[in-house]
Amino acid sequence: MAAGITKAIIDLGSNTFNLLIATVDKSNLYIHIQEERPVKLGKGSFMNGLRTLQSEAIERAMNTLNEFNTIIKSYNVNEVHAFGTSALRDAINGEAFINEAFINTGIMIKIISGDEEAALIYEGVKCCGGLNEYPALIVDIGGGSVELILADNTGILWKRSYNLGAVRMMEKFPFSDPAKVNEINRLEEYLKTELSDFNKVINQYKPIVFVGCSGCFESIRDILEPMLMECHNLPYKFISLNDFYFLYANLKSSTINERKSINGLVDFRVETIVTALVITQVIMSLANTVKFLQCDYAMKEGILWTH
Repeated sequence: MAAGITKAIIDLGSNTFNLLIATVDKSNLYIHIQEERPVKLGKGSFMNGLRTLQSEAIERAMNTLNEFNTIIKSYNVNEVHAFGTSALRDAINGEAFINEAFINTGIMIKIISGDEEAALIYEGVKCCGGLNEYPALIVDIGGGSVELILADNTGILWKRSYNLGAVRMMEKFPFSDPAKVNEINRLEEYLKTELSDFNKVINQYKPIVFVGCSGCFESIRDILEPMLMECHNLPYKFISLNDFYFLYANLKSSTINERKSINGLVDFRVETIVTALVITQVIMSLANTVKFLQCDYAMKEGILWTH
């Protein structure tokens, strides 16, 4: 058994809750368990005007936190760190949720800003070893927000969090089944408008590599697994741009039932994957990067190393 400090990290995302229990010993990381649950905390709250977490979502969240708490208690955990992101940032009943969670589970949740989230994502990606001295664009597409970080292996050059997450965009720009061309075009134009400042920064730093972490990028990796370049069991995978665009072209015209039968696509991403791919494609086209890297590490690994 690894020596060092054993930490439980809970990432309360707008779509999924993630639990990571790992032991950190100097520069070594020993992962005990990782769990992911499709809580959909932000469902229905992004478009209701009041930005209120819905009672059904709160119930799912509390049940999941209780499950996580049971798992945590089965390990010799020294520290528990729980961080809330976009849905909790925006919700007017976010503090009430945090208080209820503490009363029910004893877990203290900290809501972090978009900038803090982006910084933690960078720390996690840096640990995977996929960055070098050339600028890279790190992209994390969550349910409520998208974090864009321009960085190299020495530090962050620029970062920003945008309220352009897959669930938020799906509620704002609902697609037919299958999605129609004009519906996709409408979302693309909105994204490009919202990302206008990012477009200016890209011209300054000209990143070489697009690094996708968390959420839909894990699904992209899993679907394309048979075609991925070997990376010797490293926590990142190179993805061919041609393979990505081939996948995008096929999925954007697919029905929900067709996506349910795709190997590597988990059930709770069947509904959001097309919207997430449109977001990915727009960012990728603006960045004009020449390589695509999928990284297994993101915010929760960043928390491990920095807290």
